[in-house]
Amino acid sequence: ADEMNQEQDSFWQEWIWLQLNRLDGYYARAETGEIINVINKVRPVVEQYGSAQQNAAFLSGQARMYFRRDRYIVTDELLDVSRKLLDISMVIDDKQRLSDAYFEFGFSSLWYGDLSRAEDLLKQSLQLAKECSNLYNQTLCNTYLAILYRQQRDFQNTRAFIDKSITTSTDRNMLNYLATAKGNQSWMALHYGRLDESQQLGLEALDLWSQRVNLLLDISRLYENGLRREYHRLASL
Repeated sequence: ADEMNQEQDSFWQEWIWLQLNRLDGYYARAETGEIINVINKVRPVVEQYGSAQQNAAFLSGQARMYFRRDRYIVTDELLDVSRKLLDISMVIDDKQRLSDAYFEFGFSSLWYGDLSRAEDLLKQSLQLAKECSNLYNQTLCNTYLAILYRQQRDFQNTRAFIDKSITTSTDRNMLNYLATAKGNQSWMALHYGRLDESQQLGLEALDLWSQRVNLLLDISRLYENGLRREYHRLASL
């Protein structure tokens, strides 16, 4: 009986990962209805069979569901999910997971308007990302810290984090975040009255964003094909 229970637990945990991994493609394509369907389907199984890592991944998926559903208007409900994600990630021995959780709570706090809390959380995420040599999270944190300081009209820190985000997004080939950095540079140039420079940087940002959209559509199709193969493999067990 114990062996059967272990096999059942193993099956459902693999099933949970397979379902949660689908969220990346749905989120990238803004398929909100599909995200909601996955979250609702996975919730009871995660509650019964999910590991701590899977519970954290589920909460992260739930947060993304709220972002897409509410068009990035941050509610108290979303903040609560982000806070729970950070709490559970603190007891998991995984710096990468913890960096993700600090970022997600910081990102939510930024668009909620709590800039002080957002700054603290994003800086903690950034420090952990550096310790893990994770350029992806470093790029996210550098980008949104630049936006945070831009909102505060702190031009010195805005410029500093624009430069950092350009470096990490270029190294990681993250076109959307390089585009955001160019957009921030355009805003800086506009503030200082350099209109031609501002226009040129803005056009460069738009071009990078369009390249990224086309690339993302290609990647999402490849990702979806890979998931179909995983479904067939799991069905054969």
